[in-house]
Amino acid sequence: MTSSRPYRGVPLEERQAERRRKFVEAALSVYSERGYHNTTLRDVCEAAGLTQRYFYESFENAEALLLEAYTTVTFGLIEAITPPSEPCHHDCRERARAMLVAYFTALQADLRSARVFLLEIRGVSQRVDDGVNEAITRIADIILELIDVPKTEFTRMLALGVVSGISQMALQWIKEGCQTESAAMAEVGLALAGELLRFECRPDHQG
Repeated sequence: MTSSRPYRGVPLEERQAERRRKFVEAALSVYSERGYHNTTLRDVCEAAGLTQRYFYESFENAEALLLEAYTTVTFGLIEAITPPSEPCHHDCRERARAMLVAYFTALQADLRSARVFLLEIRGVSQRVDDGVNEAITRIADIILELIDVPKTEFTRMLALGVVSGISQMALQWIKEGCQTESAAMAEVGLALAGELLRFECRPDHQG
């Protein structure tokens, strides 16, 4: 039975959170080096400097850790490329272009991680697929907030299509060796998002 008393002044909850963070960091490092399918639980535990006992305290199985690593990377990237300002009104297209350039540039800068979280994660299991789809839906909602358009069923589905399409573009781009410049990929993504960006000029649309 695990004691809930503080150890060296650190509460149990904080120790558990720190161990969970170490497992995620270890997974990101090992996945990037070897790929998810070539990584064992022992590899992750050794990289984290923790035992399997602590792993199962934090995660149900390897798929749960993969999903945690995926959301950490995905939303960390979204936060990194999101301009630190209020929702736009007149410069949405330029902000979108800058975000897309930053997105494709970041993927190209860390291709090993990008391959794991765009290619290898596909088809691991239904649970992982559901987690990826949930993340894409959340990102679509974030995009709607950034460009400040009415949240109707129409705009939600449109944003979801844009995010899914750009993700598929990135996947194919990486599979083909990133032969196209990041700026050119951003323009393709911007063209795909064009209808959503124009929507702010039609606030009377009811979906």
